[in-house]
Amino acid sequence: MRKFNQNRGFGVEIELLANQSRSMVARAITRAGVNCHSESYNHRTTNYWKIVTDSSIVYSSGYGHTMEIVSPILRGLNGLHQLNTVLQVLNNTEGLKVKVNKSCG
Repeated sequence: MRKFNQNRGFGVEIELLANQSRSMVARAITRAGVNCHSESYNHRTTNYWKIVTDSSIVYSSGYGHTMEIVSPILRGLNGLHQLNTVLQVLNNTEGLKVKVNKSCG
């Protein structure tokens, strides 16, 4: 079995539609223990997760907020745990409904 490289950096971008604003989604992620901020679109590398606008996503009825969740540079098991936490928030937060459509990358 190959050894997991704890030092290799990786990043994630998640394009989605939500029934809540970027700032509300960021607060839910932060409450779950992952530092996350809502920002206007930018290309800055940060040490926290950020949620930015994404004009390439097509709106869908009932999901009026389009967004892209961008990770910082993640490393090792801690990075995988952060990603898992963010995905758990998106899938399991009461009142938060998210989806993707074919305009999401």
